[in-house]
Amino acid sequence: MNTRVVLDTDFGRGERFAAARAQGGRLHYIGLAPVLPPAPDGLQDLWPLDVPGFHRVILDQDATLDLLVGAPDAVLPQIRAHVDEFHLGPLAPSHARLLAGLAVQGAALHARAADEALVWALTAAGFACRLAPGVSVDVATAGVRPAGAVTAETASAPPDIDAVYRGRMG
Repeated sequence: MNTRVVLDTDFGRGERFAAARAQGGRLHYIGLAPVLPPAPDGLQDLWPLDVPGFHRVILDQDATLDLLVGAPDAVLPQIRAHVDEFHLGPLAPSHARLLAGLAVQGAALHARAADEALVWALTAAGFACRLAPGVSVDVATAGVRPAGAVTAETASAPPDIDAVYRGRMG
């Protein structure tokens, strides 16, 4: 059985992690958070200490959570994975190539509050981006949601941008 690998740059309180886990199958979930979030219900005994860095939580034989606590610039380069699905919060365009280096062919990417610069950077890195209906990308207003503001409502809301990794051209 294949393991689905998900990278979430805006882990929040783990709502998307819980939803991914509920889908079943083998899951390796990589979540980034600026500070250690509170433990989700039922995981208090397994939750890591409140220190920056890389924390691995093995929930069972089918689910592993890697929680990287710190600034994206510090923790993203630590990741060594073949990612099938990305969930992006506000992220600097300079990270697009790093994400492309982690992506498997056909990897799905979902972004909220993405600005025009990120869309261009993702496209240049090999992602085929598509704006959600009714969404316009505006550099002046995009990315204003504070980090860690993922709620149950926003975790299940449709993303502003969907993309698929097609590979780098030339």
